[in-house]
Amino acid sequence: MFEEKQSTLYMQLYNHYKELIMNGTFPAGTKLPSVRRCAQELSLSKTTVETAYMQLAAEGYVQSKPQSGYYVCTADFADIPKAKEETNKKMPIEDIEISTSESASDFDFTLWQRYLKSALRNTNRLLGYGHPQGEPDLRSAVCEYLIKNREVYCTAENIIIGAGTQTLLHLLYALCDQPKNVAVIGPVFKQGVAVFEDHGATVHHFNTLPADLNELALRDIGLLYLFPSHADANGHTMPISQRTKLLQFAKNNNIIIAEDDYGSELQSGHITPSLQGLDTGKCVAYLGTFSKLLIPGIRISYLVLPRTHTKKYKNRMYLYNQTASKLEQLALSAFIRDGRLEQQIRRTRRRKKSQ
Repeated sequence: MFEEKQSTLYMQLYNHYKELIMNGTFPAGTKLPSVRRCAQELSLSKTTVETAYMQLAAEGYVQSKPQSGYYVCTADFADIPKAKEETNKKMPIEDIEISTSESASDFDFTLWQRYLKSALRNTNRLLGYGHPQGEPDLRSAVCEYLIKNREVYCTAENIIIGAGTQTLLHLLYALCDQPKNVAVIGPVFKQGVAVFEDHGATVHHFNTLPADLNELALRDIGLLYLFPSHADANGHTMPISQRTKLLQFAKNNNIIIAEDDYGSELQSGHITPSLQGLDTGKCVAYLGTFSKLLIPGIRISYLVLPRTHTKKYKNRMYLYNQTASKLEQLALSAFIRDGRLEQQIRRTRRRKKSQ
C-alpha cells in the first residue's frame, strides 16, 4: 500500500489518515488503529507510524489520550480549503532539481555509517555548537589533503568550513567589502550568481577569459569568480599562460579571485594544480566541496581565504554561526585521515576510465 517513492513513508501514512478524517470516513471521536497494529498490518516500522500520528496531532487532526491511543478531534474539517493541497498534488517530482555526484554510485554507505557512529562517541564535543570556522580536526585534515593533492597554499588557520559553496560565497563576498561589480568566467553556477545578485551586485558573465583583461578593469570588477579546472563549456583547464597573466592583472588592480575547484580530482588524465597555489595565497580564495567527491547529502564545503582576508575574518568570526553538521565534520575528518577519501576518488576515476 505504501511505497517509498515521491514522499517518505510517514508522510504517505499521514496523508492517508488526513484524507480519511477530512472526507468524514473517520468522524470525530474515532480511534485510530494502535501504533503496533498499524505497523503490523501495513508492514511499517513503529517509528514510521508514531511519526505520522504525531504529525496529525501537531496539526490538530487527532489528539493523544494517555494509555488509550489517538482519537480524531471534534472539528468541521469539511470547511478547510483544499486549494493548497491540490496544488501540491499536481506538482511533478521532476520540477525539483536533484543534484548528484559523480562518485555517488561508488560510495560505501556502510563504511560511512561506521565513521558516523564513531563520531557519536564524542559526547562531550557534541554537546557544544562547535567552532564557527569549522572543527579543528577537519580543517587540519582538509589542509593536508589540499597541499598534497591540489598544491593549495594554506594552513588550517585560513580554512573555513561551511554547509555548501553558496553559504561560503555569502561570507567571502562580505569579506571582500561587497563589490558592486562581479565577473563570472566560464560555466554559470546559478546558485553562486544568486548570492551576488541578492547582495545587489551587477554580475558580468564571460564564456571565457577576455583576451584583453582591461575589459574587466573598465567594468570596475572587484571580485572574479571562475573555474580554472573547467574553464569552458568543454571542460578544458585554463592554460598556464592565462593563469599567470590573470594573477598579475588581479594583483595590479586589487581584485580578489574566487577559484571554484569543484570535482577537479575526478578529471581524467593529468590534474592541473590549483590557481591558488600558483598565487601562493595572495589574491585567490579557493573553494571546494565534498558533495561532488562523496554524496550530495554530505553538505560540507571549504573556503581557503587569502592571507589578507584571514585576519579580517578572525576579527569577526564569532558573529557567524557554523552551518555544517558538527557530527559529520568529526566523521569526515577521520574519514580523510584514514585515507578513505583518496580511496573513493581512485575508485571513481577507475570506473569513469573503464566506461
